[in-house]
Amino acid sequence: MPTDQWSHVAVTWSATDGLKLYVNGMEVADDVPSTPAMAHRVTHDVGNPDVPHDLILGSARQGATYCWTAQIAMGAFEGDLDETRVWPIALGPNDVALEAQR
Repeated sequence: MPTDQWSHVAVTWSATDGLKLYVNGMEVADDVPSTPAMAHRVTHDVGNPDVPHDLILGSARQGATYCWTAQIAMGAFEGDLDETRVWPIALGPNDVALEAQR
């Protein structure tokens, strides 16, 4: 990531396309669950308002292993977050690129 400037970062998840990471509107990494258990862990009870879901912005808690993918590594976060949005659907590449231009 560039330092001393803002970057648009987006992460999407869908059961079809898996996890995708975008920086400034460009896809930089992706991964799909390699087992049904991994897919279930992410999609279980999605849309059920009575089941809490963790959303961690920045970095995971110390020692936590919430991200099942080895392709998108967790690490320490140092910086600021601004204009955080959560969508109820996985945006496509064109939608992410449009959001990055805002």
